[in-house]
Amino acid sequence: MAYAQNGHLALSEALFHKMPRPDIVTWNTMLKVFSSFGDCKNVFDTMPGWNVVSWNIMLAAYAQNGHILEAERLFKAMADWSNGYFQDAKNLFVEMPERSVVSWTAMLRAYAWAGHVEEVRIFFDRMPERDSAAWSAVISSVSNAGNVKCAIFFMVTMNLEGFDVDEITMISILAGCSEKGMLEECRWYLLAMINDYGLVLIEEHIWVIIDCLERSEHKEKFPKVSPLVYSSKNVH
Repeated sequence: MAYAQNGHLALSEALFHKMPRPDIVTWNTMLKVFSSFGDCKNVFDTMPGWNVVSWNIMLAAYAQNGHILEAERLFKAMADWSNGYFQDAKNLFVEMPERSVVSWTAMLRAYAWAGHVEEVRIFFDRMPERDSAAWSAVISSVSNAGNVKCAIFFMVTMNLEGFDVDEITMISILAGCSEKGMLEECRWYLLAMINDYGLVLIEEHIWVIIDCLERSEHKEKFPKVSPLVYSSKNVH
């Protein structure tokens, strides 16, 4: 694809379309030359697959043209794509010219997906700003790792810093209690969710509390919980 590398767009595009099965290297070459003309998004969307080079070309193109918001959105998509390719996401994050809370949160989730729980906490502390999504991400991460006490600490801190606890955050807390067989704690936070935080039960909460009851050795406590769980006025 020497024509593409020399900027002969029309000729390189014609040759490209004659290729029966262009490989990822050829696709990336075309993506690179189109990025020089500021019109690489269509090429990127048409590609049958991407690698870290593809993402780098797109991020660089957005950054060079001042499209920072698009770069942030692309990185978030890349972090989702790179689940299992943690180092790729990390490298791209380091190379980003500017970062917002969106890219920081996407990278936080990448740490969690990779199982780096301690790094999640360290990375979260480094974040220059946090929003509700960032708090939910760190709470979910430590809860999924089995550290429910840490998840609860983050939830309380989140609330003290002015962020509202929502139904999704409570799923992480209740699920963490369930995993540990902590029926009383699960029941307590279920009540707190309704009475203190003013939230309503959703279907996911019910399944978590039922799972908690199944895990618990104290089945006799089921009647204390079931009227709350199955009360139609609390379930949405």
